[in-house]
Amino acid sequence: ERRYHQRNRHHGYGGGGGGGCFWSQPTWHPTPDREEGCKWLQQAEADMEVLEILNNAADATRSACSYVCFLAYEVVCKALKGGLYFKCGLSSQDRMQRSVVRLAYTLEAEMLSLRGMLWVHANTVKDYEESTRFPHLCQGEAIPARYFGCEQASEARKSALAVLKAVKELMNM
Repeated sequence: ERRYHQRNRHHGYGGGGGGGCFWSQPTWHPTPDREEGCKWLQQAEADMEVLEILNNAADATRSACSYVCFLAYEVVCKALKGGLYFKCGLSSQDRMQRSVVRLAYTLEAEMLSLRGMLWVHANTVKDYEESTRFPHLCQGEAIPARYFGCEQASEARKSALAVLKAVKELMNM
């Protein structure tokens, strides 16, 4: 599978972006940076704390649900980047990567024990970066505060918790 993705790195996940993991160009490989990985994970944990506060408020007001979904996306993104920093390093270009599916897939490729698990949870929250904040991305006359409900918030929260837990285990934290 790794050979397939190396061969096809310019199609789909690979991107040829110079990251430190298997899709990198051979001219530059970042090294693992455990300290930076821990910083990203700590921020993911802080975002998770706020997510939990908003999740409790979601029972009282539906408006909080879109924020729970957005923060779940942020937790997943930051936890995955922390895991990548910790495991194999991350280039400045890949630090700006916002595709949680790509980040999950990359970390899974480096850690076979996580195969499939991270991708499933990243896929749950992948569309919540923008759709939870910008009205023009909602269908019809809806706005994000009324478009997203408790069920979506609950699923997003579960995904954020699962990814955070898996990355913390990977980093022995």
